[in-house]
Amino acid sequence: MSEQNEIISYKSPVNRLSVFEKEEYYLLYSDGDVPTEYFQGVFEALLKEMDNHPYRKLLIDIEKMKSTTLAGRTWLVLNFVPRFYSKYEGVFEVGILNTKNFFEGITIDLLAKAVMALGFHINITFHKDVNSAKSRLGIF
Repeated sequence: MSEQNEIISYKSPVNRLSVFEKEEYYLLYSDGDVPTEYFQGVFEALLKEMDNHPYRKLLIDIEKMKSTTLAGRTWLVLNFVPRFYSKYEGVFEVGILNTKNFFEGITIDLLAKAVMALGFHINITFHKDVNSAKSRLGIF
């Protein structure tokens, strides 16, 4: 899903974070089994990019992702999300192309519900394809 104006901010063997300045959004992409180190790395890169590019839209494409670690998911909820939200006032939009791995997909869905239940103003929606996600996020 590489585009002309893509600036790659973080890249590992299994994931990357891209910034799209023209459309004002971030893209987090993962493929395969994502160990805790790379899971945390891509989200830490997002926090850094938010200082340079204060966008309010994140597209997460994890359609080809097979798994994440429990340690990574726990870190996301307890460590990353509070720091992420402290960077904004107002609503942040997240569109997710969920993994095709059934059990990991259920886990991601529960994780999204847990994040929204914490009371942060993060709208998380799930999509079947990139075009519907971009349309929902207002990315053209």
